Amino acid sequence: MTAKAELTYLRAGDALPESHKLASDIISFTGARSRIVMPIAPGALIDSKSFAPARAFTAVLAARGICSYLFIVGCISNANPKR
Repeated sequence: MTAKAELTYLRAGDALPESHKLASDIISFTGARSRIVMPIAPGALIDSKSFAPARAFTAVLAARGICSYLFIVGCISNANPKR
């Protein structure tokens, strides 16, 4: 017996209606920026004795991401429901 796993990649712009494209652009910009900043900033914040500044930085960015989805995007529903 073989099992098949489907991997699905969904961008915010694919799930949001046309009226929310600005939110999609903001999320995409933030995601692109985080892919650049996240490997560099924690490495620069780590001193030889403590990882606390790097952990705090990561926690702040995670909180900003959660707030982005809660307050900018809101409830995500199917833009084109099947009939």
